[in-house]
Amino acid sequence: MTPRSVFQPVRKGALARYERILRAARDIIIEQGSISPLSINQLANRSGVSRVSIYYFFESTDQVLQVLYDQAVESLEAALTEDDISDVEDWEAVVEGFLGKVIDYYHEHPVAMILSLAPVSFTEVNQQNRRISASLFQHLVTNSRWEQKASMLRACEIAVEVTDAVMRKSFIEEGHITAEFQQDALIAFISFIKATNQHQSPINNKKEISL
Repeated sequence: MTPRSVFQPVRKGALARYERILRAARDIIIEQGSISPLSINQLANRSGVSRVSIYYFFESTDQVLQVLYDQAVESLEAALTEDDISDVEDWEAVVEGFLGKVIDYYHEHPVAMILSLAPVSFTEVNQQNRRISASLFQHLVTNSRWEQKASMLRACEIAVEVTDAVMRKSFIEEGHITAEFQQDALIAFISFIKATNQHQSPINNKKEISL
């Protein structure tokens, strides 16, 4: 059976209840440091919205988490595209700046970090990583003159997945992304790109830039 889509409220009263449910879910996630357990009873008690009303908007707590996850991904993407990392030709510096922005965002938005690094499903992880990869790849094409080739986009996607795994390990073990793991994540990304392209530079060769 296809899951019911989330009801999108329009009227002021319904919208207020909807936002109270989401706010309650965020508060519970922050207090627990994880997305589980999260129950309808918890949401009802915390939000002051009845169970019946919650089920009017959401079929299950998984749908609540999905809405929060989608909002977190959109907010992260917006944060990453607010301004350019700068016109830096050194692609490693671009990657380091981009990764720093992601981690800064996670530390400032703990719910987004928990949802991203301890997700409901790894299908969601793959979707988020592809969107982040596309944003990073565009930075590299624009700022560091990477060749706009499908093979380089795919290499970037895989490198982001590797980096994400390092950050997830830090979150699971430490509850946040430590400076040491941040450095490990950067090294993982750069090492993968270099290993993948050891026989072919990803850089547009209008100017000699070596890996």
